[in-house]
Amino acid sequence: MLKALSRLSAAMLVAAAVGCASKPESFPPSPVPAALNDLEANRLGSAFLAQQNTRHAMLHSALRQSDGYLLAYTTVFDADGKPPKESHLVIVRNDGTVREVKFDDGK
Repeated sequence: MLKALSRLSAAMLVAAAVGCASKPESFPPSPVPAALNDLEANRLGSAFLAQQNTRHAMLHSALRQSDGYLLAYTTVFDADGKPPKESHLVIVRNDGTVREVKFDDGK
C-alpha cells in the first residue's frame, strides 16, 4: 500500500512538472520598449556626451518624460575653458536613442 502510494505521488509530481513546462517563446515580444529608469538614462546620456568629446559633465537634473528622460548636464568650472562652464541638455528615449538639444543664439 505504501509503495503504491509513493509511486502514485511520484507520478503526479512528474505530471505536474511536465504540465508546468512552457516554451520561452510562448509570449510575443513587447511592441514597445520598456521604460528606462533614471540610472539607465544617465548612463546613455553620459556615454553620448563622452563620444562628443565633452569635458567631464555631471548630471544636474533629470526630468521624466512620457517616452524617456530630459537630462541636464553641467561641467565643472574651468577658468581656462571657453566657456568656463558648459551646460548640455540631452534627450534619452526609452528605445535607447539619444540626442543633444542645442540652441542657436541667432547670430
